[in-house]
Amino acid sequence: MIKEKLTKSIKRFWLTNRLLLIVVAILVIIASSVDFFFRSQPQVYTIGKLIDTEAPVRGDVVLVYTYNFNNQDIEGRQGRSNLKYQLGNKYFVSIPEGYPSQGLLMLDKPVPDSIKSAPEEGWKKLPVKFD
Repeated sequence: MIKEKLTKSIKRFWLTNRLLLIVVAILVIIASSVDFFFRSQPQVYTIGKLIDTEAPVRGDVVLVYTYNFNNQDIEGRQGRSNLKYQLGNKYFVSIPEGYPSQGLLMLDKPVPDSIKSAPEEGWKKLPVKFD
């Protein structure tokens, strides 16, 4: 009798873990697909400013940045990069057309001092050339 209960317990444990693993895998696939969708859309570019970092209890540091697009101030967040960055610096932001809140801060593309502001509707291509 104890052996039967133990066997049932073990089976339930494995079933629960398998279901949890499947749910996590599905969520990862969905998140990756959404990101791929936004990055595959035509992009426009504007200027963003890195304003803060957040350090959640679990996970990696999150970068907080702001940008203005079509007279709308937008705050974005993204995972920290291995690239060097400095709070207060300006970087180009890549925005999928039609999805202004999905902008991505391009830490490898700092805004040169010669560029003071971006057009209200952004640029169709970056105004400077990067290597």
